[in-house]
Amino acid sequence: MEMNVRAIYLIAIMVLLFLLQVLIIEAQSPVYLGDVNCDNVIDEKDLTKLQNYLLKKEKLSRQEKLRADMNQDGEITVLDLLKLSKYIHYISE
Repeated sequence: MEMNVRAIYLIAIMVLLFLLQVLIIEAQSPVYLGDVNCDNVIDEKDLTKLQNYLLKKEKLSRQEKLRADMNQDGEITVLDLLKLSKYIHYISE
Protein backbone atom coordinates (compact mmCIF):
# COMPACT_ATOMS: atom_id res chain seq x y z
CA MET A 1 0.00 0.00 0.00
CA GLU A 2 2.80 2.41 0.94
CA MET A 3 4.50 1.70 -2.41
CA ASN A 4 1.33 2.71 -4.30
CA VAL A 5 1.15 6.02 -2.46
CA ARG A 6 4.79 6.76 -3.29
CA ALA A 7 4.16 5.93 -6.95
CA ILE A 8 1.15 8.26 -7.04
CA TYR A 9 3.18 11.07 -5.47
CA LEU A 10 6.00 10.51 -7.94
CA ILE A 11 3.62 10.62 -10.90
CA ALA A 12 1.96 13.77 -9.53
CA ILE A 13 5.34 15.48 -9.16
CA MET A 14 6.34 14.50 -12.70
CA VAL A 15 3.07 15.90 -14.10
CA LEU A 16 3.51 19.16 -12.18
CA LEU A 17 7.08 19.54 -13.42
CA PHE A 18 5.93 18.95 -17.00
CA LEU A 19 3.16 21.54 -16.68
CA LEU A 20 5.61 24.03 -15.17
CA GLN A 21 7.98 23.49 -18.09
CA VAL A 22 5.14 24.10 -20.58
CA LEU A 23 4.17 27.32 -18.79
CA ILE A 24 7.76 28.57 -18.77
CA ILE A 25 8.17 27.88 -22.49
CA GLU A 26 4.86 29.57 -23.28
CA ALA A 27 5.77 32.60 -21.17
CA GLN A 28 9.00 33.01 -23.12
CA SER A 29 7.21 32.90 -26.50
CA PRO A 30 6.69 36.38 -27.96
CA VAL A 31 3.13 37.47 -28.60
CA TYR A 32 2.53 39.11 -31.96
CA LEU A 33 -0.82 40.88 -31.79
CA GLY A 34 -2.91 40.11 -34.83
CA ASP A 35 -1.06 36.93 -35.82
CA VAL A 36 -3.97 34.81 -34.62
CA ASN A 37 -2.96 31.63 -36.45
CA CYS A 38 0.68 31.90 -35.27
CA ASP A 39 2.27 31.71 -38.74
CA ASN A 40 4.34 34.90 -38.28
CA VAL A 41 2.27 36.72 -40.93
CA ILE A 42 -0.66 39.02 -40.24
CA ASP A 43 -3.13 38.59 -43.07
CA GLU A 44 -6.69 37.63 -44.06
CA LYS A 45 -6.17 34.14 -42.63
CA ASP A 46 -5.89 35.68 -39.16
CA LEU A 47 -9.02 37.71 -39.74
CA THR A 48 -10.93 34.60 -40.83
CA LYS A 49 -9.71 32.61 -37.82
CA LEU A 50 -10.80 35.37 -35.42
CA GLN A 51 -14.15 35.72 -37.18
CA ASN A 52 -14.75 31.96 -36.94
CA TYR A 53 -13.91 32.09 -33.24
CA LEU A 54 -16.39 34.88 -32.64
CA LEU A 55 -19.03 32.92 -34.57
CA LYS A 56 -18.21 29.90 -32.37
CA LYS A 57 -17.17 27.86 -35.41
CA GLU A 58 -13.63 27.39 -34.13
CA LYS A 59 -11.73 27.37 -30.84
CA LEU A 60 -8.52 29.23 -30.15
CA SER A 61 -5.56 28.04 -28.12
CA ARG A 62 -4.30 30.14 -25.23
CA GLN A 63 -1.54 31.62 -27.41
CA GLU A 64 -4.00 32.37 -30.21
CA LYS A 65 -6.32 34.13 -27.75
CA LEU A 66 -3.45 36.34 -26.56
CA ARG A 67 -2.70 37.27 -30.17
CA ALA A 68 -6.39 37.88 -31.01
CA ASP A 69 -6.94 40.39 -28.19
CA MET A 70 -5.97 43.38 -30.31
CA ASN A 71 -7.03 46.06 -27.82
CA GLN A 72 -5.54 44.18 -24.84
CA ASP A 73 -8.67 44.43 -22.70
CA GLY A 74 -8.64 40.75 -21.73
CA GLU A 75 -11.66 39.90 -23.88
CA ILE A 76 -11.95 38.84 -27.50
CA THR A 77 -14.82 40.70 -29.14
CA VAL A 78 -15.90 42.21 -32.43
CA LEU A 79 -13.82 45.26 -31.46
CA ASP A 80 -10.70 43.13 -31.82
CA LEU A 81 -11.94 41.91 -35.19
CA LEU A 82 -12.46 45.50 -36.35
CA LYS A 83 -9.03 46.57 -35.14
CA LEU A 84 -7.38 43.63 -36.90
CA SER A 85 -9.31 44.36 -40.08
CA LYS A 86 -8.20 48.01 -40.03
CA TYR A 87 -4.58 46.97 -39.46
CA ILE A 88 -4.62 44.47 -42.32
CA HIS A 89 -6.18 47.04 -44.61
CA TYR A 90 -3.53 49.59 -43.55
CA ILE A 91 -0.55 47.29 -44.21
CA SER A 92 -1.93 46.11 -47.54
CA GLU A 93 -2.06 49.64 -49.00
